[in-house]
Amino acid sequence: MDEIRRIWALSDVYRSASLMDPRGRPRMFEEHAEMIAALRRDDPEAVVALMGIHRDGTRTSIAGLLAVGSGGSRTA
Repeated sequence: MDEIRRIWALSDVYRSASLMDPRGRPRMFEEHAEMIAALRRDDPEAVVALMGIHRDGTRTSIAGLLAVGSGGSRTA
């Protein structure tokens, strides 16, 4: 539990930034639901693949927010 709490605390800014994207919240819920379903199927390969997709989407969202915040155009 300590490790989960530590990771949760470290991800606070990351989660907040990704939720600022209007598409972020539904995407995040859908991706988490898919990961949970893969865990329930005991399909670790699918979990790893879905986590990669999730991280990539969040990176794109955050990069778009940073571009808008710096005066750039949003391409994500």
